[in-house]
Amino acid sequence: MLGYVWDAAILLNMQGLDICIFPSNNEKECTRVYNINNNLQLISEINGTYTNKTNFVILWNYNYNYYLIELCSSKISINNIFKSEKYADLFKSPEGLHCCGYIYNDIYLCVTDYQNHFLRIWNLVQKSVEREINFEGWYSYGIIPWNNDYSIVACSEGLIVIDMDKGLVMKKIFDKRTINMCGIQKVNLAEFGESVICSNNNGSIMIFNEQ
Repeated sequence: MLGYVWDAAILLNMQGLDICIFPSNNEKECTRVYNINNNLQLISEINGTYTNKTNFVILWNYNYNYYLIELCSSKISINNIFKSEKYADLFKSPEGLHCCGYIYNDIYLCVTDYQNHFLRIWNLVQKSVEREINFEGWYSYGIIPWNNDYSIVACSEGLIVIDMDKGLVMKKIFDKRTINMCGIQKVNLAEFGESVICSNNNGSIMIFNEQ
């Protein structure tokens, strides 16, 4: 059994299998791949992931290969799920806790730093940073894209809207309602249209839209 599993990934009908991937936030354990349809039978362990302390995972399909991107405490680790192949370990100083991110335009990874108030855009093909944006918000727990132009970060103080092209903070929503924001998702609601639904650690759920 794994301990300290903060995130997981599921792939359905991949190479004839339905699999679940469990990375661990315990530095003594590695990422493991299980067969969902066979009582979570262990299929493989992804090599080289010990000491990662993974906080968040993203699936990346590139060049006919499936990779698992692990946002770890001190690096970003990318490994082939079905082959014994490490694609990359990405570092850039100063490093903090990578807690959330997303893929866009197939080869770009937008990832926030939990401790330092910035996000980085990595070119995964070049394995290099293309842009770093300071958004002046502490402890980022979630991030989503908004219509390919903006990113919305949920952090301990509230919500931050960032213009990705200009690299500028466009809006901050900081008030008593938004302290310690955690989960964030984009939804399309019949009454409000495209909206952002958020939760925080006091148990409340909030909905925001462009109006």
